[in-house]
Amino acid sequence: MRCILLDDDPFYLKLLSDYVQRTPGLTLSGAFTAPEEVFSLWSENPPDLLISDVEMPGVNGIDFVKSLPQRPLVVFMTSFPEFALKSYEVEAADFLTKPVSYDRFLLAIGRVRERLLARNLLMGETTLPAEDNYFFIRTEMKYVRISYDDVLYFEALKDYVQIITGAQKHVAYLSLRGLEETLPPGIFIRIHRSFLVNRRHIQSVGPEEVAVGGAVLPLGMSFREAVTEQVVMKNLLRK
Repeated sequence: MRCILLDDDPFYLKLLSDYVQRTPGLTLSGAFTAPEEVFSLWSENPPDLLISDVEMPGVNGIDFVKSLPQRPLVVFMTSFPEFALKSYEVEAADFLTKPVSYDRFLLAIGRVRERLLARNLLMGETTLPAEDNYFFIRTEMKYVRISYDDVLYFEALKDYVQIITGAQKHVAYLSLRGLEETLPPGIFIRIHRSFLVNRRHIQSVGPEEVAVGGAVLPLGMSFREAVTEQVVMKNLLRK
């Protein structure tokens, strides 16, 4: 994924450049202190991602993104959190408040990758091969392969997702919503705003809970009808 950095502060340009170079799958296409420098590169080879400051001399980063001929995936960063709501005007993938740690940067990149995958799937540029019954996550500076069949459930933990398998627990910089949009259909179902479970491992469904792999998880009221219909009634033996 090709990335451009835009910030009038050389310190943050250097910091973010180091973060990009440390992150597998990211390529730095340029680091600029002024928006006009970005325009020349944009017309020749638009990047996949723009990471931009919001407040710069004479220009607002959000307004600058609006002026681009081709809207990129964008992550904003600023020392002023009050700009966060305004960033949604350009559907920003994330909003970073300075100072930016590397862990928080990785979380933002995870959200960008979710957006990019979803966009490519909608455009027919990427498919999930039927024979691929596994996925990779990045956790603790390495990539871990996990089989879909081994996953009992995913649990949202603030800015992270915990992946529970029969033998292990993994924590990854992902969002539950992004997972729900990109995982193969028909395997997992949302039972609660914080839980996405593997249908194949559901042992019982009660009025307020779902038993999965020995764990008893809450069943949200707004998800109860879908779980009952798609998991229970669909496979209920009758006379």
